[in-house]
Amino acid sequence: MGSIMINGVEFPAVRIDELPAIASPAIGGAAGPVMLGGQAGRLTPDQIKDYLNGLGGIASEDDVAAALLATFGAGIGGMWRNGVMPTLDLDFTSRNGAPFKGNLTRSSVGGYVRNSSGAMVPTANSEPLVDFGADGKPLGTGFFGPYTQLLLNSGALSTQNVTTTAQSYTLSFWGTGSVTLSGSATGTLVGTGTDNRVSLTVTATAGALTLTVSGTVTRAMLTAGNVVYPYVESAGATVARNLDSMLIGGADFADFCNPNEGTVFAEFMVPSSSSGGYILSLSDGGSINLSLVRTSANLISVQSSSGWAATVIGPAITPTAMMRAALSYKAGEVRLGVNGVATYVDTSITLQAMTTLYIGRTQAGTQHPNGYIRRLTYWPKALTQAQLEDMTR
Repeated sequence: MGSIMINGVEFPAVRIDELPAIASPAIGGAAGPVMLGGQAGRLTPDQIKDYLNGLGGIASEDDVAAALLATFGAGIGGMWRNGVMPTLDLDFTSRNGAPFKGNLTRSSVGGYVRNSSGAMVPTANSEPLVDFGADGKPLGTGFFGPYTQLLLNSGALSTQNVTTTAQSYTLSFWGTGSVTLSGSATGTLVGTGTDNRVSLTVTATAGALTLTVSGTVTRAMLTAGNVVYPYVESAGATVARNLDSMLIGGADFADFCNPNEGTVFAEFMVPSSSSGGYILSLSDGGSINLSLVRTSANLISVQSSSGWAATVIGPAITPTAMMRAALSYKAGEVRLGVNGVATYVDTSITLQAMTTLYIGRTQAGTQHPNGYIRRLTYWPKALTQAQLEDMTR
């Protein structure tokens, strides 16, 4: 499978080796026709028009959109909106995708994920947490805050004690056995199969928590809080898993972002047990931010710091379901579209400087969504309400 570069954006769905070479001065120049067979071609939108003209004499932007759809498939054709191609398109379902060329960092292992074949595999330092569902379909890349695996020898759990403070804790494991809690918290978690992960959240007091194991309990984990985090293997000591951090700044940000107007789309999934988190944030690198957020009230919204003065409250999030949301901005307006509805708008905003895109975090490196982002796309134009509704269906 090849790829095509459009304004620096890679579209992996295009089979370059199947594209016929054409004689177009805008592409091949004096050297003759560009040869795309077996290699990536770097084409601007205008050059794509020339390419399509070479195939069949296409003139109007509407014709270009139709030809893109017919020639390259819905992946690119659907992105040609009102004559504007995206300047950033990140596919978070592949470890080898465009987002992961130096942008993602994490100074620890990432935990185990399910691969496309259903096997549980570990992730190394700064390796993206690309996870798949039990049905073999990609969930996207996980963005999680820091946590600590509190159990010892977690691969095949045996009875043990853990010191707790007064807060909630979440226990999870795979297997057919059970774990009974006593002491600082009580409860019983029963396994449902070797390939099934079960979980239980309890409220503990300060003291000693005893976990009594019966039967087969594998890949067990106990963490503070109410989130079922990616499993981290332990041996004779607890293991700290550090936060995921991803940002695009400097010249890379300037290459795709229009400071005067734009639209950013995200497809993501968050769990039922989380207390809010940032999907993305357009920022000046400091305290001025325009962000797509899952609020503590479980709503998807656009929030901002002083300067922007934008607040757009959208609908409730459906936990564990893929959500599609897009925010657009231009002078005097920020609009939000969610799952086919784009009537959420604030018409009293003031444009602010932007230098950095933070993904799955705030500019301070906090408030992770503790969930998965599958795609993020940016257009350098404020798309219309109808377009936001269309792209988020």
